[in-house]
Amino acid sequence: RITMVKFKHLENTGYTYAQHFKRSIRFSIRLLLLSFCALIHAIWPDVFKATVSQEITNLYKNELLDTDIPDSRI
Repeated sequence: RITMVKFKHLENTGYTYAQHFKRSIRFSIRLLLLSFCALIHAIWPDVFKATVSQEITNLYKNELLDTDIPDSRI
């Protein structure tokens, strides 16, 4: 017998587990890539000068603010 786990966060956002997983993985990969850019920038300051701050701002504005989901945090 399989027991299904209920997650309050999923209930609050209206996402299915698969939708939430896909969205969270996408965020994770984007942040991982930005982390790599920040690391390269730390070593070589002339590259990726504004990439991380611009992309974090875009991520926030376009993915988190533009949602009508009450609990839109990942």
